[in-house]
Amino acid sequence: MHIESRSIFVHLSRRELLVIEIERELKVHCLDGSLWITQHMVNADIVVEAGQSLVLKRPGAVVLQALKAGKMLLTVQEATPNPIHREVGTTCSSPRAVPLISAA
Repeated sequence: MHIESRSIFVHLSRRELLVIEIERELKVHCLDGSLWITQHMVNADIVVEAGQSLVLKRPGAVVLQALKAGKMLLTVQEATPNPIHREVGTTCSSPRAVPLISAA
């Protein structure tokens, strides 16, 4: 998916996937439902619930999956370096981190 505008609303049915490639910071605001978010080169997956948001800071592939059907608002952020979060792939407002599980 290529986002031309600054913001876009997306509706996902339960278990539906959205795969995007980001070049700049992207804010994901979950308006309704529940989203599982996986980002390339980030060591933890994130689950965001209705009312929570997450800023994806690392360029690359992002997979969003609806755990519960819902709506989200995707907003491209202006590039503003923040020395506190420079080393971190994501910042968020209260989502829970989900450890990655690898097959051994």
